[in-house]
Amino acid sequence: QEERASRRCGLRRRAWGLFRGPMAKSEADSSTLDASGTPPSVISASARTSALLALVAAAAIWGSTFVVTKILLDEAGPFFIAAARFAVALAVLWPLLVWRGRECAAVCFRPAFIALGLLGVAGNFGLQNLGLAYTGAADAALIIALTPVAIAALAAMFLAERLERRQLIGITVSIFGVVLITGAG
Repeated sequence: QEERASRRCGLRRRAWGLFRGPMAKSEADSSTLDASGTPPSVISASARTSALLALVAAAAIWGSTFVVTKILLDEAGPFFIAAARFAVALAVLWPLLVWRGRECAAVCFRPAFIALGLLGVAGNFGLQNLGLAYTGAADAALIIALTPVAIAALAAMFLAERLERRQLIGITVSIFGVVLITGAG
């Protein structure tokens, strides 16, 4: 049990390092700091409001992608739409990355980045678009909303995270709710 927990902690540190780069010891030891190193209690009300507005905007954008993709499927294939979506994102984000002084991070692709990009992004959105070709935008969004269920199951299998009874009940209710609403089964 102790060895498993130690391995899990090491995996988390390595995964965080892939995205963040080397951490200072104080960063690694402090899990209560925000991205700028500020404790949550010190964050100003205006910063909190801005963060909440950004999350609402992200949810609106994310929700609109199902509708826009459903419309685009009349013009192009699901995997082309996914590729075009990320080509546009690359064209916008690459210059920002370089401008912010992250040239090395942008050029040094590690195998984990490539695997995450192929499976977690290209494969995910390609298959999502393929599924969207055969169902409505609202149903697709509801089905994709089962992502936390998949994450919990995978974390239990691969990271040995224990699911509490209330989590198992929530997962079961989520699955039955999606089946009921989408009419699947």
